[in-house]
Amino acid sequence: MASTYVNNLRLNEMATGDQSGTWGTTTNTNLELIGQAFGWGTRAIANASTDNITIADGASDADRNMALKLTGGGQACTVTILPNTSSKVWIMENATSYTLTFTQGSGANVAILAGETKMIATDGLGSGAVVYDVLTDLNLAGTTKAAALTVAGVGTFASLDISGDVDVDGTANLDIVDIDGAVDMASTLTVAGVLTGASLDISGDIDIDGTTNLDVVDIDGAVDMASTLQVDGVATFTGRDIHSGGITIANAGQIGSVGDTDAIAIASDGVVTLTQKLVGTELDISGNVDVDGTTNLDVVDIDGAVDMASTLTVAGVLTGASLDISGDVDVDGTLEADAITLNGTALGSLYSPIAGSGSIVTTGALNSGSITSGFGTINNGSSTITTTGTVATGAITAGGDITRGGSVYKDGSITDTGTFTVDVAGDIILDADGTAVMFKDAGTEFGRIFNSSSDLVIKSIVSDKDMIFQGNDGGSGITALTLDMSAAGAATFNNDVTAFSDERLKSNITTIPDALSKVSEMRGVHYVRNETGKDSSGVIAQEMQKVAPELVLTADDEMGTLSVNYGNITGYLIEAIKELKAEIQELKAR
Repeated sequence: MASTYVNNLRLNEMATGDQSGTWGTTTNTNLELIGQAFGWGTRAIANASTDNITIADGASDADRNMALKLTGGGQACTVTILPNTSSKVWIMENATSYTLTFTQGSGANVAILAGETKMIATDGLGSGAVVYDVLTDLNLAGTTKAAALTVAGVGTFASLDISGDVDVDGTANLDIVDIDGAVDMASTLTVAGVLTGASLDISGDIDIDGTTNLDVVDIDGAVDMASTLQVDGVATFTGRDIHSGGITIANAGQIGSVGDTDAIAIASDGVVTLTQKLVGTELDISGNVDVDGTTNLDVVDIDGAVDMASTLTVAGVLTGASLDISGDVDVDGTLEADAITLNGTALGSLYSPIAGSGSIVTTGALNSGSITSGFGTINNGSSTITTTGTVATGAITAGGDITRGGSVYKDGSITDTGTFTVDVAGDIILDADGTAVMFKDAGTEFGRIFNSSSDLVIKSIVSDKDMIFQGNDGGSGITALTLDMSAAGAATFNNDVTAFSDERLKSNITTIPDALSKVSEMRGVHYVRNETGKDSSGVIAQEMQKVAPELVLTADDEMGTLSVNYGNITGYLIEAIKELKAEIQELKAR
């Protein structure tokens, strides 16, 4: 029978008669591997979500060590212990920065957090194998000494005798505490239940968040309360200052109820402010009354003068034998008067031009926030109409200049028989939410500017009329460019047309190779333009695309119309002529 590796340590189990004369070497190796199994080693975890611990057959392997330190890893990892028939104990130290979960099959597993060490064991029962945390429950019958004991869960002790210090970071729940000596607390003592004592002598402060039930309280000194004193019953004060039968509160203090704690506010100068309604059968005030809100009075009998610094609002009827007002009168509703005199002139003499179809004529300034006129013409003569509001109108007709200091809004048109000047300190913005910004002459549109898919389009409206770009050259007017609309946009420049060709603007410069053969593939053609019916000559873009694709451009339209950079064909022609010249010189040399 051949040797097998089926035991938990993957040692070589020799069959009877196997390895005759050489079995000693295998035996020594097995003894070394047994020694390794009781030793300590390190193992790097792959930077992956899974890894395997597999003990090698009959060879030194860190995975065989009982104490194993796992390093590396770049993420949380599930480590499978193989084969799943191996039953063994490990002391695993997780020296990675992530949680390692150890498994052997579909059974329970054990997770070891970063920086933790646990003793685990595998049962080796195949596909359903279980990994155990050997020290989940630790029963120490004798004396246990530890430099530091950390209990992550619940520590249960029949008795606990500690001669040194106890440091409890969490909550210590003690049914009974018997303290023979003094208690020195640097922090807070919290008692969730009842604290019972024959006597309690406290030299410092007492902070009680809950309720303190005291049968008798004897306070020799002052009581300083930073918060609220709540008395559910009756508070009785024998000395009560509470001030000779009254109650003294701090300057700018408040008196109120549970629903309105600041109903009465008393300032340091003795002024009383009420936040709610004052209800009484009668009120006798010898001094002044200052009412910021509304005063509802069924009957008001005023013997003296009434001096009002603000507005008198009368919702009902104001009745008086006479009313003399030296300031302004603001009437939001209807003013009914039998007779009204303005500066000694009866209002009746002014009524006709206001109500009729005549005009309001002024030689001074007519100032108003808004003027609504449906009765005739507002003629200001030689003076100025000034408004701090908005001029909103269907149409404005001006014989002179229109000067805007604020905003002018219109729904109709602005017609100016003179010069219309827009002079602003900032920018002039034309924001047309309709189709376009249109240009007209005598009511006839000749051009427009509009947005087409974020492209700026300048369009000539009159059929077959050119777009002409003119400028000034040394004081003389010139036509720089003419776009002939009757010739499908043919462009005529007044002078040379150039393009930047500076070497400094280019890179990867090479001579066009085999230019003569490529020019030979190009075809010059005569043709008729479909849109104009005119004869012309040139090349076919589709043919040029096969020979020199860099000279052909594709338009961003539905057809993907092709165009040719005719100017850059020159490069091919130059090199083709040079190649042809060289061939001619070679022929002459023969």
